[in-house]
Amino acid sequence: MERLSSVQSRLATWGEEVAEHFQAKREFGNYQGRPDLGHVESGAVVTVDSFYSTINTEADSLYWTLNEVAVQAEPGPCPGYVTFYLSTNTPNLTGIFARTNETNWQRVPFIWTAPLHQGQNQFRFRSCNTIGIMGRVTEVAINYVLGSNELNVTTNGGMPVMSPHQFLYEDYVHPELTSLRQAYRLDEKLATTGADWERLIPLRTWLKGLWIHGQPLRLPPWNARFIIERGMKGIERFHCVHYSVSFVQCCLSLGYVVRMVNLHRGIAEDCEPGKEQQHEPPCDEHVVTEIWSNDLGKWVLFDVDYDCHYVHDGVVLNCLEIKNLLQAGRASEIKMCSGPHTALEMGDQTLAKRLSFYRHLSFLMRNNFLTDPEGPIRVAHLTDDQTPPILWWYGEDMMWRRNIMGPVHVAKPYKQTTSVLNDGRLHTAWASDDAPTQHWAKVEWEKPVDVSCVVIHWADRVGVFRTSSQYRIEVLLDSGWETVVKVDKNREQPWNVHEFPMVSTTGVRVVQSLGGGHPLHPNRMWLRQIQVF
Repeated sequence: MERLSSVQSRLATWGEEVAEHFQAKREFGNYQGRPDLGHVESGAVVTVDSFYSTINTEADSLYWTLNEVAVQAEPGPCPGYVTFYLSTNTPNLTGIFARTNETNWQRVPFIWTAPLHQGQNQFRFRSCNTIGIMGRVTEVAINYVLGSNELNVTTNGGMPVMSPHQFLYEDYVHPELTSLRQAYRLDEKLATTGADWERLIPLRTWLKGLWIHGQPLRLPPWNARFIIERGMKGIERFHCVHYSVSFVQCCLSLGYVVRMVNLHRGIAEDCEPGKEQQHEPPCDEHVVTEIWSNDLGKWVLFDVDYDCHYVHDGVVLNCLEIKNLLQAGRASEIKMCSGPHTALEMGDQTLAKRLSFYRHLSFLMRNNFLTDPEGPIRVAHLTDDQTPPILWWYGEDMMWRRNIMGPVHVAKPYKQTTSVLNDGRLHTAWASDDAPTQHWAKVEWEKPVDVSCVVIHWADRVGVFRTSSQYRIEVLLDSGWETVVKVDKNREQPWNVHEFPMVSTTGVRVVQSLGGGHPLHPNRMWLRQIQVF
């Protein structure tokens, strides 16, 4: 009882759980009585080619645009006609609509042929999502000379910025979202005037006022209705990540695109979990949201926990713009636009402290937490000449865990080494990125060891062992890496045991062939543990 009743005790308990989570164990046991030479306590170090959990990338890859129609116009099948080739990156697309001159909007196919008249022809295109929200307008002007088969085309808009990294969007008409919208009459929480992002301010304030910021009894599932109901009833208090995920799902139910951003004031190697604020420099974290605004054509930051957003010279900001001003030494020019609950949450904090969190921006690359509540979650961290890369969760595969996505220190300076594959823990796993290339995990020792067996344990997710179908095992000799085992048609199974003639080596490598992963993700390698005997 005492540990639950005290916030500090609960924080201390979570700190202990996290510390325990990352402690090496020997839960896999030995093989035929032989000790595991690959275990971290045997002095082995594991290096991997990539991490599914962490993307370190530049701003252009993280500030993509949405809800625009890209248009390519070509002469039609005969003079007097034009053929449009239309595409869009609108999430939950229901169709593309066009308007010719002053006609009404009509739904058109992705390849659409339309007649032209002498002189100037005006076309407008917009996408529409499943909630009925129309995207930004792309304007196309075509000057046509009667009888000519040439087109003079001028386009305004429709040049979306694309990200090379996949973002997974929730279905706007997911039953949980529909229920959420109806149960709390969310349409009535919106302002009746203003830009699309401004209409969400009353919704943000309403959500912030449902409970007092605090530490929950245990971390809840990322389900807005569950969190809201318990918060409204006073059963539990919740903090920034729960305000954010609840706001994200409220907005999704209304047809808005919203994403979550994790902020870190700093990144440290030696910080004890739960003591991030006391570390020097501080490396504590905060979670906010960014809304895609069709009206502005940009992402807009909302800090739901603090019921605020930020502006500079009258222009509403996103996380990147705050980071850029902070790095340029112009943070004093930023103004906090406060809501009714901001002052209580701020207490005696300064604006400078709040803005200092924007030094590290990490974007959760999905918002479909209802469709896929347990993960994995990719996190894209923004890097630049002042922001070095980081590694999330020690290189784990980022499955949702109740004792991780909370107020704990989970980001470290980037390294290609990870203890996840030789820590002896059954509940952790590593996954490579999804790049169409070979993937590998390497176990190395400072001095040669005699090895004759490698056991590969595959990650299991949603009742499926993610067994690689094609891979090889290599050992490091004076002449380089030499293959000792080759597998071409592996079937699904929890582990593979490979025996080979004894060899003295300082390195063992498991290499997955191009496209040789599990059929559900052929370009990803997904392991739980590598044992060497």
